[in-house]
Amino acid sequence: MVEVIENFTSFETEKIWKGEYSKKISRRNTNSRKEKLRTLNNTFSIEDLKSPPGNRLEMLKRNRKDQYNIRINDQWRFCFRWSGSNALNIEIVDYHGEVKIMKKLLNIHLGSVLEEELLIPLEISAYRLAKEIGIPHTRISQII
Repeated sequence: MVEVIENFTSFETEKIWKGEYSKKISRRNTNSRKEKLRTLNNTFSIEDLKSPPGNRLEMLKRNRKDQYNIRINDQWRFCFRWSGSNALNIEIVDYHGEVKIMKKLLNIHLGSVLEEELLIPLEISAYRLAKEIGIPHTRISQII
């Protein structure tokens, strides 16, 4: 068998590929996860991943632009990049967990985090921070 998978982005995915135990991922569905990785390894065209329909091949958006995923089950996905005839940067992702985190992040204002976690505790002004990192102070003021 020719190795098409070039690399893994997560240790957990590499453990699945090698048949090793992972503390983070349940032992249930071990065979289906391994089988999906074999499918990625044996596929030479992204179009071939459209079958079987259970793969539900999707091109991703936003923070995962230029990536695809195939479903393992309702919770887990293998996300990866495709180049030529190779799957790259493969990682197993808890889809629902990632969606929850992203929804929480949408409600966070980065200026508030900067101010509350850095400026106030260190007693630094936005002007001083800008001067220290070598950017115009107006850029920091715009963020806050």
